[in-house]
Formats: sequence, C-alpha cells, structure tokens
Amino acid sequence: MERRSVNLMNFLDFKSKYCKETPNMIFLPPKIQGWNSESVALKKAIEQTNPESIVEVGSWLGASALFMAAQSNAQIICVDTFLGSNEILWREENVKNVTQNFSQIYDQFCANITHSNLNNIISPLPMTSSSAAELFAKEQVKVDMVYIDAGHREREVYADLQDWWPLTNKVLVGDDYDSTWSGVISAANRFASENNLNLEIMDSKFLLFR
Repeated sequence: MERRSVNLMNFLDFKSKYCKETPNMIFLPPKIQGWNSESVALKKAIEQTNPESIVEVGSWLGASALFMAAQSNAQIICVDTFLGSNEILWREENVKNVTQNFSQIYDQFCANITHSNLNNIISPLPMTSSSAAELFAKEQVKVDMVYIDAGHREREVYADLQDWWPLTNKVLVGDDYDSTWSGVISAANRFASENNLNLEIMDSKFLLFR
C-alpha cells in the first residue's frame, strides 16, 4: 500500500471536503489552450521537489495543470473564478452574462481534464485566490508546490505571494516574469527582497524554493 505523508492526507481531506474530483464532461470535446504551459521551469520545480500536492492559482482551461500532472504523481487543485481575466472579461466585445461566461470556461476545463482521464487527480476550486488561501489557512493545509498565474497587476501578484508563500512547503512558481508584465516583475522582486529570498528566473517564470 502506498504510504502517504500527513501533508498529503490533509490535502486529500481538503479536496474531499471542498472540491472532490473534476465533474465528468465527456460529451464536450477537448480544447486545450494555454500560454507557455509546458514550461521547463515547472518541470524543474517538480523534478527538484517531487511534490505530492500542487495548487495552481489561475488555471484557465487546465493546460498547465495537465502538464504538471504528467510530470508528477501529485494531487492538484486548480483555483480559478473560471470567468476569464479582467483584461478579457471586460472587453466590450466579450461582455456577456456572467453565469454563461463561467459555464463556458468551467465546462471546457472539466472536458479537458475528463478527456485526459485525470478527474480524480485534478480538482477545480471555483474561488478567488484570496478566498482560497484563507480557506487553506483556516483548514491548516499546506501545499508542496504552488503555481501562481492569476492577476498580473503588481498589487494582485504581491497579495498572492503574501497569501500563498506561508502555505507553501517546497516551491512557489510565478508566471509571466517578463517585460510585458512589469507588475509581475515588481511584485516578485519586492517580495523576494523583503523576505530575503533567492529569486530564480527561468523561462519567463520566477521560482522561490524553501
């Protein structure tokens, strides 16, 4: 029988209580879309830390989660509002009924996970980043690896780092450390400096190891 750590058991209990497994969505064809999802930075973080549990903050349609699942034996929770980013959601041509917008993105995420047969590995948690972090903290659950790819404004990224770093056991990876997203760079640099952390940059991502 597989021997599971206390941290993993706590993580699995959390999944069972709050998000269970991804709903089966076999009737909808897969449409996997992402940006730099199959990143060498994610692969390095996984190879170096061998995580049993991963939280992805900002999942969109699940491309990065599927990649991380293929690289590890970890259980994964995907935190997302499943409404799209502010930039996309508030464009005039994309304004639509919020419920409809959620259903389209969430259903496609579930379909992508279903067609990869990973419903029992990857679980969606439809919440904001801050709400999810508060819930993890309330339940006293820590995570081996956290991947942050949510809001890209400096205050959003900095808040995510403040919320999720205390919940991280081994490694935190942040997306889009790139000149296109100056807010990400500013927030990551500031957080690392204030906490005397070594910020490792790779493949337009930043890594913080425990």
